[in-house]
Amino acid sequence: MFDVNYAGLTYQVDALSVRVLSRNVTTLLNASDWSSLGQGSHQVTIIAMDLAGNVAIKYIVFVKDTLAPSTALSYNPPSDPDYIVPTTTFNLTSGDAGGSGVASTYYRLNNTSWVLYSAPFSPSTFGNGTLLIQYYSIDHAGNHEPIISLIVYIDTIAPNTTISVSSHPPNFVNGTTTFTLVPSDNQGGSGTWLTEYRINGGSWTAGTSFTIPANGTCTVDYRSMDNVYNLEAHGTRVYRVDAIAPNTTFSVSTFAPNFINGTRAFTLSRADNPGGSGILRTEYRIDGGSWISGTSFTIPANGTHVIDYRSIDNVNNVENSGTRVVRVDAIAPNTTLSFPSYASNFVNATTIFTLGGADNAGGSGLLRREYRIDGGSWIPGNTFTIATNGTHVIDFRGIDNVYNVEAFGTRVVRVDTIAPSSLVTFTPAQGISYVNRTTSFTLIPSDNAGGSGIASRFYKIGAGAWTTYSGPFTLGAYPNGTYTIYHYCVDNIGNVESQKSLTVYLDLEGPAIAITSPGNQTYRNSTVGITITSTSPDFAAAWYRIAHAGNGTVVISNKTYLPGAQETLADGTYRMRAWGNDSRGNLQQAAQDILFTINTTITYIVALLNPANTTYVNQFSLPLGHYTNATAVTVTYLLDNTWSIPGTSTTLDLYAFANDSTFFDRSHVV
Repeated sequence: MFDVNYAGLTYQVDALSVRVLSRNVTTLLNASDWSSLGQGSHQVTIIAMDLAGNVAIKYIVFVKDTLAPSTALSYNPPSDPDYIVPTTTFNLTSGDAGGSGVASTYYRLNNTSWVLYSAPFSPSTFGNGTLLIQYYSIDHAGNHEPIISLIVYIDTIAPNTTISVSSHPPNFVNGTTTFTLVPSDNQGGSGTWLTEYRINGGSWTAGTSFTIPANGTCTVDYRSMDNVYNLEAHGTRVYRVDAIAPNTTFSVSTFAPNFINGTRAFTLSRADNPGGSGILRTEYRIDGGSWISGTSFTIPANGTHVIDYRSIDNVNNVENSGTRVVRVDAIAPNTTLSFPSYASNFVNATTIFTLGGADNAGGSGLLRREYRIDGGSWIPGNTFTIATNGTHVIDFRGIDNVYNVEAFGTRVVRVDTIAPSSLVTFTPAQGISYVNRTTSFTLIPSDNAGGSGIASRFYKIGAGAWTTYSGPFTLGAYPNGTYTIYHYCVDNIGNVESQKSLTVYLDLEGPAIAITSPGNQTYRNSTVGITITSTSPDFAAAWYRIAHAGNGTVVISNKTYLPGAQETLADGTYRMRAWGNDSRGNLQQAAQDILFTINTTITYIVALLNPANTTYVNQFSLPLGHYTNATAVTVTYLLDNTWSIPGTSTTLDLYAFANDSTFFDRSHVV
């Protein structure tokens, strides 16, 4: 202030205190006042007063701008703000609120030269990688904004997607196979935002895991997009979806309804569907046990079993298991051999061998029984005979309906087809065939060497009944005559000898003998001669007995006759009886006893003229004879124990009994 009339100078900044300025002031605000002012416009009122009291007022408006402007970078990232693409547009917006205003804004990319910002920009010349964006503004007051930096990632590379699936070569999968898409972005990339697939050219479907249930050949396209929308060129894979499980059939030869044996093979046949992935394995399990791989197996354990079976193809399609119930008959039948025999193993040609026995309980039943003889061929049958004589080995066995073959049994038998032989032996009484009642007949049997032995012997006499031989026998009960002895024997297994015979002549009659002395008369001498005669050619000897006629007292007992024999007897009436035997031992009594009297004191008949000891065909007269007395005597006679009527004569002829109607044909004693 240069006015000489200057009286004073004051100023006031906004509403601050009025301050007095000195003349020639060069600074209106001190540091303290300056700092107390806020940013923005301010008014300074200066009042000058001269000595005359004139006032001059001056207004000064100024802006306090000590702050740098601010700059904001904006852009629309595709997704993550840290990732961009070369076409991403960046906008710089600067401001200097209450300040002097932005004078200019600058930016640079990756430390290149600063560029005065005039319009939005894109890093189109930059490739994939990290992008450093730096920018700042300067206001009109010269405040320089600190450089602001932003690091973003330019992502120009699309993701890479791989498909992962468990398949069977070359490209088989099943309807439940999981396809897995594994995306990966490039290192430092924005990361995968979307993975998607389509099947057979259909719509794209987002996802990283899927299945294809439909059977057949399928084309799978797949791709990924990253967070800045880089879209991968899709990959393509062709797969053959095998969604159909294999089919397994079960075969085994059984006997109705479901019988098999312990060695019979079960066969599993399998087939995959046309165009399928093929069979991986076939498996079975028995009675709910563990699954076992295989297409052929046996079940040795006897009993009822449940078999489950299935196949699995190369993409692990598991077939619904089939089930069969089988009855395993692992036990062979039991066969018995029975036959009637002697001493455990003797049989004959007609002996019937019978095969019996049965299958085990619950078994498949008997198919057949068979046998073989002496190691020959097996012959089916239940009964048989063996016609050949000798020792034989019989093997026998049974086979059931599932062909369990029994371990054969063995029996050794001795077949006796040869009948025994018998012989009757005896000692003839005379010659070679004459026998008597005491001749003993012995039946001697013999069997063939190695035969079963003799069981019994039989004989019969003539047309009589057969008698079991128990010991020597005679013909003592038979009358005199010719006899045929039939005989045979049977061995222990029933072989019967053909009937044989032997003819003998039974001589049961002793020799014909007669007592010719004494006669039927009275003897006056006490000594009488004994004469016994025989006309039989085989006469051997004779003996006699003399007994009292009245009381039977024996006076001469069974005395052997010798020619010229005499006996002296006391007076009395006697009966003489004689016997003779022949060379065969047959005993014969004389046809008539002699009744005679010893009377040394009375007249007696000296001769008996007639009848003689003979047989008469016709009636006859009976002149008894003459007497030693000249005078007539009375005579009676005993005819068959009947006394006649006494008669008197010197030469008596009696014939009454000869004409008697009761006098029949037979032997008579006078």
